[in-house]
Amino acid sequence: MPLPRKITLCPLNTQIVKLSGLRNSLTGAALNDAVVLITLTGPGGPVTGCIALRLEYVPGSDGDYRAVIGEEFNPAVDEGYTLTITASQDQSKATWSIPAAVAARVAG
Repeated sequence: MPLPRKITLCPLNTQIVKLSGLRNSLTGAALNDAVVLITLTGPGGPVTGCIALRLEYVPGSDGDYRAVIGEEFNPAVDEGYTLTITASQDQSKATWSIPAAVAARVAG
């Protein structure tokens, strides 16, 4: 499950965050019953609209999860954010931190 080097989110837009292919690192088995949470943190702390947001399992997939960030998401446009992903199932737990940015959406 490769992670992006950086994620960019847009304020005042509905967007989907996906995690694909969550697996047990020892057995390689897909984790289809995990609790997966994301939190976006910026210079002022956790960002409203993206604090412990739960990603739901995609039925019929092998370890895929997704969540919708609603259009009320409206942090300041900036590069200095971090998206933290925490996944746990049974005795397994993993946490990843990914650099993130909030950028205005450009029509195109």
